[in-house]
Amino acid sequence: MQKQLLDSLVSSSNTTASYYEYFPCRTTIDYTSYLMNTSSSGSFSEIVSVMAPCPWTYLEIAQNLSKIPTRNQIYKNWLQFYSSDESSRQVAEIKEILNRVGEEEDEKTRAIMKNHFAKACKYEYLFLEMAYHLGP
Repeated sequence: MQKQLLDSLVSSSNTTASYYEYFPCRTTIDYTSYLMNTSSSGSFSEIVSVMAPCPWTYLEIAQNLSKIPTRNQIYKNWLQFYSSDESSRQVAEIKEILNRVGEEEDEKTRAIMKNHFAKACKYEYLFLEMAYHLGP
């Protein structure tokens, strides 16, 4: 679902560059490395904790920004996708899973989960901040 959105955004942006012609910024590399490392070596609880902030923040951002009129079709598409009922359902399911596994874990594991969640939130902020400062 998300890949389809990204493909449509690239195709509608009037760019001739392929995905492979872009080089990720340091924040992107650090964040994706953190996600991959946690996903490959962490428990299920840790993986849910580190992955939850991305769709959750995108949903909240899109829901708030979709209230502001925009004429930019690419931006509209992004907002519609991430504020959709489908995105809301996915985030609700993620929250439910996160709460359920958190209740099943001991205090030490919950502290690890909170740390992963907070660190992923920080990376989300840094990612969005980086994108904002790249400019048009």
